[in-house]
Amino acid sequence: MRMRLYTKRNQLLIDTTTCAAAWGTAYLIRYGGQIPPTAGQLMLLLLPLAIGQIAISALFGIYKFQWRYMNAGDGLYIAWAYLAYAGLLIPITGLVGSIVPALRIPVSVIAITCALSMVGAISVRLARRVLYRRGSIAVSAGCPQRFLVIGAGVHGAMVAGEMLLRKGIEVIGFLDDDPEKQGAVIAGVAVLGRIADLPHIVRTRDVDEVLVCISPRSRQSLHLSYATTSKGLPVRSRIIPTLEEILQTTSVISVLPGVNEAPGSDGHLDRPLVRGNGSNAGGNGDAAQLISVSGSNGHLDRPLVHGNGSNAGGNGDAAQLSSVSGSHGHLAPPWVRGIGSNAGSNGDAAQVSSGSNGNGDAAKLHRMQSSVIDAIPAPPVQNRSILITGGAGFIGSSLAEKLVDHNRVILFDQSFTNGPIQYTSLLRHPNVTPVQGSILEADLRSLVQQADVVVHAAAILGVNRVCNSARETLETNYVGTSRLLKALDAKPDLQRFVYFSTSEVFGVNSYRVDEASRPTIGPIAESRWSYAMSKLAGEHLVASYFRETGLPIAIVRPFNIFGPRRIGDYALRRFILRALQGEPLEIHGDGTQIRSWCYIEDFCCALLQMIARPEAIGKDFNIGHPGNTVTIYELAQKVIQLTGSPSPVAFCESPFPDISIRVPSLDKARRLLGYEPKYDLTTGLKLTIQWHRENLDLLRIPIPPATVAQMYAAKGSVA
Repeated sequence: MRMRLYTKRNQLLIDTTTCAAAWGTAYLIRYGGQIPPTAGQLMLLLLPLAIGQIAISALFGIYKFQWRYMNAGDGLYIAWAYLAYAGLLIPITGLVGSIVPALRIPVSVIAITCALSMVGAISVRLARRVLYRRGSIAVSAGCPQRFLVIGAGVHGAMVAGEMLLRKGIEVIGFLDDDPEKQGAVIAGVAVLGRIADLPHIVRTRDVDEVLVCISPRSRQSLHLSYATTSKGLPVRSRIIPTLEEILQTTSVISVLPGVNEAPGSDGHLDRPLVRGNGSNAGGNGDAAQLISVSGSNGHLDRPLVHGNGSNAGGNGDAAQLSSVSGSHGHLAPPWVRGIGSNAGSNGDAAQVSSGSNGNGDAAKLHRMQSSVIDAIPAPPVQNRSILITGGAGFIGSSLAEKLVDHNRVILFDQSFTNGPIQYTSLLRHPNVTPVQGSILEADLRSLVQQADVVVHAAAILGVNRVCNSARETLETNYVGTSRLLKALDAKPDLQRFVYFSTSEVFGVNSYRVDEASRPTIGPIAESRWSYAMSKLAGEHLVASYFRETGLPIAIVRPFNIFGPRRIGDYALRRFILRALQGEPLEIHGDGTQIRSWCYIEDFCCALLQMIARPEAIGKDFNIGHPGNTVTIYELAQKVIQLTGSPSPVAFCESPFPDISIRVPSLDKARRLLGYEPKYDLTTGLKLTIQWHRENLDLLRIPIPPATVAQMYAAKGSVA
């Protein structure tokens, strides 16, 4: 049985021994090592005096402090306890000594004892802290990892100091633009130069990873993509959030299984405790890029995309056109439907045949959804005519399901034969009018005359399609938006125009980005940025119409929306399908990329508020769920756990740099829209997995096995 050295009893014993030793040492110091016989008699009081110190310390509460977490605040309390005892002892011994001179203790002895015992008590606690921290850190095998820290301020120094305690890690140095810090040594680490020296230092110092420890404002101008290692590969990087950012971030809290669960809750609260927000998902596919690239998935072979333009690292051989997904046949109330999403897409694009509505156990899915989430209020938009471009896609059809019972809905799209709308009953609803056509060719002027509200979600989406068809992307996304806005010139009584942009406009490193954050677009040489550029140009055009004509616009930037009925090829869907089929879940890179995930129901509710609230006019909104923030590896493991799959996780080399983090700030959406996401990640994944399980025969896609070269590491499976 392992002996516990630092029990309460042993702590009291250590402090008592330290105090007794301090008294003896104090007498030796006071009398130069020659203690007179009269003073020697007082040595018999060492134990009672030490016990008195322990009693006073206990009254000050210092034995409630854990020694292994000793800090400056604890040290201050210890100092006060020992000083208080010394201050109490001086008058007491003076009074007793006036009655019994032999018991008089010199003030100098009390002072020396106080100092020695105080130093001893603090020292043993600090020693315990150091031993604990060193003992709790695992030793990594092989060569140490070499880190370079950007930012030599308080935050960077704290991170470097923590890393220096870890074996298997080497902190090469700091980069900082403060001229007074050049050449200095901070927290035991040298400042090697300015941030502009990053490419040279990464290349010559064999840096494995760069840690960004600077403020969010300073990050906006930071570009890491041009820094390459000595092997010519882009250096890995990650953002370390500051303490202020962490304290400002809210999140959804789930109940642990078996702990304080409400009956039938499956370990999840039926209401959010603390809210949060979402982010873009990185993609794992044959064309994975720096950031979660545009859009979701839809019809593969049409020049016009459907659905919403949400971000998604969609890397597949045939990235889809529209954000596809659909509802689940007759899935009870219209509010159960979802919307298109940001998420990394993965591998060879799959197209789902449209022959079935896949009702499955829709009632079961509805009950599951209803039991976990508070009832959603009825849509605030009623008795209006609403035009949705990209209406057959994932977001378009999902939003339509929320509106169709109380409004006339006009769905405009390139095709209605394949895609998410086939999983709904929308085309049979008496309030729905489908209009087939191209955003670049149709008579939009006559179309908009029928509408009170226009939601513009049509766009070219999918990383491979964007990379291979940059001109088509720019023309469809920007020119299509321009044609639609010109058609609205003849519609002065329009009540709202909602434009779908993308969170990709914020670039590759976006932590808690708000609407005022500076957009970042990659180089012209990389055609993949044509999607973000087309959406950003569309934002400026829409905003110009608002300023110059008074058009009642609102702009939305989706961050990683996910949920049931989203078909097509993207990372989360491939994770789920692979897990359900017992195949390896492949991840590009080391899986430390951080993404946030927002469930489609939450996103739809935000859209309804943007349509209904006058406060939304003229504003742009980042919509997501930062509380559902996980690494890509954690996401894969969570999917394996929730599906009960034996699938392993395989790590595949990525030919491109990846996004380190993307998380939105929801402050503006909360303030103006009252937006509060309700679905935690586990709940959303359960609903999404349930739908995929019920429709697996329709959604099943061939999964090519990973080669040995691709699978350079495997972490096993999680049951």
